[in-house]
Amino acid sequence: LAVAVLGARSKPALQITEDLRAINAVAKMPVVSYADILDKATPSVVAVYSSRIVAPTYRQRTPRGIQDLLRQFGYSFPPGEPEPQERLERVGVGSGVIVSSDGYIVTNHHVVQVQRGQTADEIRVRLSDDVEYVATLVGSDEKTDVAVLKIAPNEPLPAVTIADSDQLRVGDVVFAIGNPLDVGLTATQGIVSALGRNSYGILGPGAYEDFIQTDAAINLGNSGGALIDAWGRLIGINTAIVSGSGGSIGIGFAIPVNMALNVATNLIESGEVPRGLLGLHPVDLTPDLAAAFDLPSTRGALVNQVQPGSPAEQGGIRHGDIIIQVDDTLIESAPQLRLVVSQMRPGREVKVTLIRQNETLTLPVVLGSLNGALASDQST
Repeated sequence: LAVAVLGARSKPALQITEDLRAINAVAKMPVVSYADILDKATPSVVAVYSSRIVAPTYRQRTPRGIQDLLRQFGYSFPPGEPEPQERLERVGVGSGVIVSSDGYIVTNHHVVQVQRGQTADEIRVRLSDDVEYVATLVGSDEKTDVAVLKIAPNEPLPAVTIADSDQLRVGDVVFAIGNPLDVGLTATQGIVSALGRNSYGILGPGAYEDFIQTDAAINLGNSGGALIDAWGRLIGINTAIVSGSGGSIGIGFAIPVNMALNVATNLIESGEVPRGLLGLHPVDLTPDLAAAFDLPSTRGALVNQVQPGSPAEQGGIRHGDIIIQVDDTLIESAPQLRLVVSQMRPGREVKVTLIRQNETLTLPVVLGSLNGALASDQST
């Protein structure tokens, strides 16, 4: 086990516990119960409640003297009620995961929103022992659906142990822990059904998706909760489901913990997520395009447009190039290229390997910033 300290020295650091080993057999006898694992992991999961301030209606705001006058004309007002005040109304319920014993909690961006683009006026967190805290929103990133909350506990909290989500394999046993439909902390079992799901547009245009797919039951209220492995380590943040009914049909998605922690650390350090930019628009290769370019497969991302003055143009990338690798990462598709580049720091020099007219080239490119003037929803 290793304790990692992530964050700027001048600000409170995010201190997490990591266990980066792959899941392997640890005994000859088969596991017949995961009760001990869940006993350890479940206290790290919390319920998250979002509320908004509701103002009195126009009718409620009518002054007492006017109410008395209007009663003479048949209008009805409840007698003797106190002057109406603004009040908090609970509008959302979700889940979160304690990632550090001093009170940092990772959840979903959409859990802390009362409606699109409007953050909750109050966020409360209920621990597994039913103790409640008012949480501070440290930061939130719509493009990955990750948010970070901070509470001030009276004593150290039971922080979850972090695994390496890059070591996941299809077939690994997993558990989804959260607060579905506000019934209380609940664990459901399944397996990793697929990895690298990034083409569903679940988070909307311009988002960055790299979901773990699981058949562990995920329902409304599970958002922001934990997806843990058979050793009780956090591997993902439960986020969304595909369903015609609104309930689980065995197709759930979680943000890999490596991606979620990268976003969370940046939000804690600076309140935003810096993202690299090449300055081009990639598209997937279809079988017809692959045949036209005389390629053996559809692997890679076709450069459909290079923005003038962009890092890509300055690095020599052209329209019609097929990007197959960035540094050591093989590129399978356009969405993957966007994701890989977005997770790199602006100002970093990367080596972009591409195919141009049946010739393989490697070009050095210094990344720009996705927050700059060249950025757009589809920029890479």
